[in-house]
Amino acid sequence: EVATNWEAIKRRERGAQHLLDGVPLSMPALAQAQSLQDRAARTGFEWERTRQALARLAQEMVEMTRGSAPQERLEEFGDILFAMASVARRMEIDAEEALRLATRKFRERFARMEKLASKRGAALEGMSLDDLLNLWREARPTR
Repeated sequence: EVATNWEAIKRRERGAQHLLDGVPLSMPALAQAQSLQDRAARTGFEWERTRQALARLAQEMVEMTRGSAPQERLEEFGDILFAMASVARRMEIDAEEALRLATRKFRERFARMEKLASKRGAALEGMSLDDLLNLWREARPTR
C-alpha cells in the first residue's frame, strides 16, 4: 500500500496519467519489460506462481511455431521475450544482466573455437555443422 501511494504521488509530480508512464522508453528492452511488469505487479496484475509464468512462456513458444507471416513471427517472438522477462523478474533475475553474461560466454567460447580450428590449420567457414558442434563442445570451459 505504501509503494502504491508513493507511486501515485510520484506520478502526479511527473504529470503522468498512467502507472506505466514513468518507465523510460529509452531503457534497454528487457529492462523496460521487467520495469513495466514490476509496476503492473504492484496492482496485483501478475501470476501467483512462477510455474504459471513458465506455462505462459511455453504457450508463447507454441504460438511462435504457428506464425507464418514475418510480422506475426516478429510479434510472437516479442511475446516470448516479454514472457521470459516475466519469468526472470519472478525469479529475481536481472534479464539484462543474464543476457549480457550469456553473450559474453558465447563470445569467449566462440573465440576458443576459432583458436582450436586455427591450431589445426582450418577455418570455421566451410566446416560442417557437425564439425562446428564438435569444436563447440571441445571449447567448453572447464570448471
